[in-house]
Amino acid sequence: MTEMPQRYTPVPPVAPVRRTRPVPLIIGVLLLLVAVPLLLAGAGLGWVLAQRDDGFFSTPSERYSTPTVAIASEHLAFGELGPTDWWPDGNLATIRLSAQSPDSDVFVGIAPSSDVERYLGPAGYDQVSDITAEPFRAALTRRGGDGVLDGPPTEQTFWTAQASGSGTQTLTWDLQPGTYTMVVMNADGTPGVTADLTAGARVDLVVPLAWTLGVAGALLLVGGVLLIIYGTRPPRPSTPATTYPNMPAR
Repeated sequence: MTEMPQRYTPVPPVAPVRRTRPVPLIIGVLLLLVAVPLLLAGAGLGWVLAQRDDGFFSTPSERYSTPTVAIASEHLAFGELGPTDWWPDGNLATIRLSAQSPDSDVFVGIAPSSDVERYLGPAGYDQVSDITAEPFRAALTRRGGDGVLDGPPTEQTFWTAQASGSGTQTLTWDLQPGTYTMVVMNADGTPGVTADLTAGARVDLVVPLAWTLGVAGALLLVGGVLLIIYGTRPPRPSTPATTYPNMPAR
């Protein structure tokens, strides 16, 4: 009897189990969760700034009127100098006040509150308080006496910043530490002040903050995506050796 040759059928290799890298995957997801809010915040701040007039957040124009010599703000307290003088050099914010009088030349000024009270107190003035935006309402509180001013406001030397003349007058002032009062008067100091006023403020840190949030969000987004891609790719499998059962030894 002729012996039939024995056939050897190779055993197919076992398909490797698909594996992921969980640590990079988890870190990537966490980075995305942080990146998206940062990007949205940066883009939102940038959009808001683009809608503003030179970055200023301003109130609508409203007409104020008083029979006294001036309309003054409440005391604006911006803190005091600390151990270092970085505060006034930091350009933290800028204040803007615009005024237009239909009847006469207008004066707009800002000065330390103590100097303003000393100047306006003898003649009496109205102080603005309790302002609401919608609907617009503002309370005027009478301050000072019933005497006369010591000269028109344009002749005083204590003003920190001022603007005067016909038409719209705009005062722009970089925020400084201290307690200040903003004042609107007739340029000649006569009583009976009527003016259309608009106030605004620009926080100079908003622009770099928007850029910082946007750039940080973009970097974290790219890093998170790369980590997720790396984490979902399986490690390179090693090629198993092909075995043949019952293969006779040579």
